[in-house]
Amino acid sequence: MVWGAPSELPSEEFAAQFDNIVLFLDEMNSAAPAVQAAAYQLILNRKVGAYKLPDNVMIVAAGNREADKGVTYRMPAPLANRFIHLELAVNFNDWFDWAVDKKIHNDVVGFLQFSKKDLYNFDPKSPSRSFATPRSWTFVSELLEDDLDVETTTDLTSGTVGEGLAIKFMAHRKVAASMPNPSDILSGKVKELKQTEISAMYSLTVSLCYELKEASDANNKKLLNMDVRTEIMQVIYDSLNE
Repeated sequence: MVWGAPSELPSEEFAAQFDNIVLFLDEMNSAAPAVQAAAYQLILNRKVGAYKLPDNVMIVAAGNREADKGVTYRMPAPLANRFIHLELAVNFNDWFDWAVDKKIHNDVVGFLQFSKKDLYNFDPKSPSRSFATPRSWTFVSELLEDDLDVETTTDLTSGTVGEGLAIKFMAHRKVAASMPNPSDILSGKVKELKQTEISAMYSLTVSLCYELKEASDANNKKLLNMDVRTEIMQVIYDSLNE
C-alpha cells in the first residue's frame, strides 16, 4: 500500500516558486492528544510517510495557553520538546500601526491612544464573557459604522468589551462628537478649537490623519492648504503635550 501525500502540504514544485514558506499549524493544542501525536514525525523529521517537507518550509504552531480558559489539551511532552516555545503579549504600538493602516474607527483608536491599558484586559479568573482584546475592539469599530442609536451602541459595546469599558468609551464618544469636522479644519473653515478634552483630541488627530491620507491619495489640492494644516496640527500637538 502506498499512501498519497496530504494535499494541504506543499509539493517540491510549489515550494520552488518561493524563497520561504511557513506551514502554520493554528490552534494545535485544541486537537486531542492522539491527533497531536500524529504531528510527531512531520515536526521533527519533516516527513509523513513517503512525503518529505521541502527544505524552504518552516513550521510554526500556535495555540491558547492552558490558563486562558480556551478549549485546549495538554501538549504531550514529546511534541512539546520538538518546539521552541514563545509567549506573545499585546503591544499597543504594533496594534496602533495596524489599526491606522486598516482604518479602525477613529473613536476607537483615539480612545485607546488615550487609555492604552484598555486595549487588553482579559482575566482568566473573571466570570465575564465580554472583555477587551484587539479583536473585540475591531468588533466595536465595525458596529460603529452601522450608525445605531446611542442606547443600542452602548449595549452592543458592553457585550463586546464589557460594561465598564463601554461606559467609559461612550462618554469619550459624546465629547469627541463635539469636535469640528476634519474637512472643515483642513479647508480652513475652522481655525480654532474650543474643545480641548484630551481623549477627544486624540480622536480628532486620528480623523485628521485619515482625512489627509484620503486627500493625498486622491490628489485633492483643495484640502491641502499647508498653512492652515500646519497651524491646526500645531495647536493639536501643543494641546496633547500640555
